Amino acid sequence: MKCFELDKKLKTIALVSRLLTDFMYVIDIILQIWIVILAKRRILVSNPLAMLGKWAWKSYIIMDILAILPAPQVLTFILFPKTRGSSSLLAKEFMTTFALLQYVPRVIRIYVACKEFNKTPTTETRIWIFFKGGFSLFLYILTSHVLGAFWYFLAMQRESTCWQLACQSDQNGCKPSTFYCNDRLFQKITTLNDLCPINPSDAKVFNFGIFLDALQSGVVESTDFPRKILHCFWWGLRNLSSLGSNLETSNYAMENLFAVFISLFGLLLFIFYLSGNLQQIWTHRVTKSSAKRKVLRQMELKKLEIQRWLSENGIGIPKRMKKVMIQRLQIHLEGDKNIDVNMKSIISIVSVEDRRLIKLYLSWSILKKVPMFQTLDEKVLKEICRSLEPVMFTEDTYIVKEGKPLDKMLFITQGIVWSYGFSNNNNTNNTESTRCLKKGDFYGEELLNWVSKVSYFTALPISTRSVKSHTNVEAFVLRAYDLKTIVSKNWLQFFKFTPPSQKQHLAASSLQKSWRRHLEKKARAVHLAQLREMGNKKITDEVPLLGQFK
Repeated sequence: MKCFELDKKLKTIALVSRLLTDFMYVIDIILQIWIVILAKRRILVSNPLAMLGKWAWKSYIIMDILAILPAPQVLTFILFPKTRGSSSLLAKEFMTTFALLQYVPRVIRIYVACKEFNKTPTTETRIWIFFKGGFSLFLYILTSHVLGAFWYFLAMQRESTCWQLACQSDQNGCKPSTFYCNDRLFQKITTLNDLCPINPSDAKVFNFGIFLDALQSGVVESTDFPRKILHCFWWGLRNLSSLGSNLETSNYAMENLFAVFISLFGLLLFIFYLSGNLQQIWTHRVTKSSAKRKVLRQMELKKLEIQRWLSENGIGIPKRMKKVMIQRLQIHLEGDKNIDVNMKSIISIVSVEDRRLIKLYLSWSILKKVPMFQTLDEKVLKEICRSLEPVMFTEDTYIVKEGKPLDKMLFITQGIVWSYGFSNNNNTNNTESTRCLKKGDFYGEELLNWVSKVSYFTALPISTRSVKSHTNVEAFVLRAYDLKTIVSKNWLQFFKFTPPSQKQHLAASSLQKSWRRHLEKKARAVHLAQLREMGNKKITDEVPLLGQFK
């Protein structure tokens, strides 16, 4: 039995699938028109028709309208079954070509969407790159499916063509109008198997070319939809991957054009999409790997700098503490790889306890060089260490200027500083008035003499010398206010450096400040106790009120 019949189940699936895709196109068209209407309301347009024409060309709305025209449905389900007579062969080829051309607008819209999608974002992440690769793979699969569908469609047309030619050469009652199952004359057709051989095929009688597999496999005759779609998809994927190199075509023109299209489209798809995305993924991996190696190198260099700094400045720091400090600094480097390795940066990122220890180890030997500090108790020296502030000075920076108030003492832990002053006798030889301060030196002893002579924070002493950094300098500074506070709290330690005329006044003033601090501390404690008592009472008063609400 040789006849064509529409599979109702497959027909329903095809119509619903096409309806869904058309619905998305319709939504896109409505949104585009709505955006233009809103823009027209906000902007005064002198020539609306020209603007609409320009917008229609740039927005591809014409392509969208052409894409949703129901040409394939009309041709396949209405006109094809009604073609009769000797001219039906030419009519079917024309309608086949027109049905295939109707998919050109859809291909153009997919290309435009891919072009917009493949635009590289500002920050290209790994997820985005793999998502683009997955989208390209989806396009490859979709193309394979479409090619398989065209192959299935053209295979049926090729078999119909063979039947048409067989009937034209046969004079035993075979008519071109008898190839549909609802026709009554199809039972009289007995010579089609001989004139259109399939199993086995005979190219001398009729060459089916690349469509022979569709006929021999029985996929055209089958009503099993999964079998149809999977076999056609596999055929499209296999030949698209091989660029159509395994296709053996006949001399049929449309068949050869279809094979050429498979080869060219497969090549273009591979070059512009798959290879481009693979190259992008590979470039991303190489760049990320290179950046990771660069970060590791930076961290190793920073680790060496930290170890060098600790070895140069950490005299007396235990090995256990050095190890803990390096571990904490490495954790901090993971977040900020551009951190400068110096005393200020290291002290700022370690824990409070480590900060105190670092200050103690780095400044203890320098503090012991100050004559007035040599007789102080260890407790007072540790209090001074806690008040020290790490500072950094770049080269050629004035730290203290001559004639300006001296508001701090300087303890140098790294670098070279010049201290110079000019004599009043206009002597040009400045050798005696210039002094080089290096690691372990200090400046500002005048501030100690000043603070031991006055009992209150009065005008600061005036510096008689200028202090300027010669190189990058790391140092500790002790502010005048902090020093005055320490002296007032520990006035007995500094009592012997106070002039006899100031001792009685200094003692009275220090006792007064100590008593005032004691009163302030006691008042704070009483105030906190009152607040705590008021809070408890408020809670107790509010609890019964909760039951009054109904």
